[in-house]
Amino acid sequence: MIDVLPKDTASIQTVATLRSFILQMTTRSDIQHRAQEELDRVCPDRLVTFADRKNLPYVESVLMETYRFHPVTPSGLPHANEQEDVFEGMRFPKGSIVMANIWYLTVLDHARVFLLLASPS
Repeated sequence: MIDVLPKDTASIQTVATLRSFILQMTTRSDIQHRAQEELDRVCPDRLVTFADRKNLPYVESVLMETYRFHPVTPSGLPHANEQEDVFEGMRFPKGSIVMANIWYLTVLDHARVFLLLASPS
């Protein structure tokens, strides 16, 4: 079997982001068409450059949503409590390891905002 997965972290992150983008564009053709219309309007006969970003707010939003929708690292870095804490009735002793669930914070909490913004007015 041939191993085709990238070996370095940057390549893995790029592949994961591209997969997320392709998934979203194939399942949400309305968003894809709106982004394409913006690209065609701003850059009708040339390739997009970084200087065009300020004139492509919807495409920029799609890019930011791609990063938010499927973070490459779904968990934050581990932290340790400096003192005992209680959160929503749960006790965390001093020295407990706590990790933020980035995926939950970015995806489940904010998905409805993007869907509202992406809907035609």
